[in-house]
Amino acid sequence: MPIGDYSYLTIVPKGAELITLSGQEGVDREGYTPDSVEEQFQISLENIVWLLKSENLDTSGLSKLIFG
Repeated sequence: MPIGDYSYLTIVPKGAELITLSGQEGVDREGYTPDSVEEQFQISLENIVWLLKSENLDTSGLSKLIFG
């Protein structure tokens, strides 16, 4: 489960097909943060998939990921 004091997912209404996701940290649903950046990155991607599934979406429509 993602953590943070912000909105995790925003759906733009009125038929628009734009969905934005806020930044995801490499923390798993139990609050564990691995030491390696590779494991944290994997968890971040899993969190994104989890958020998309929560809205009955998948990764097929992703247009870009912004890191920074």
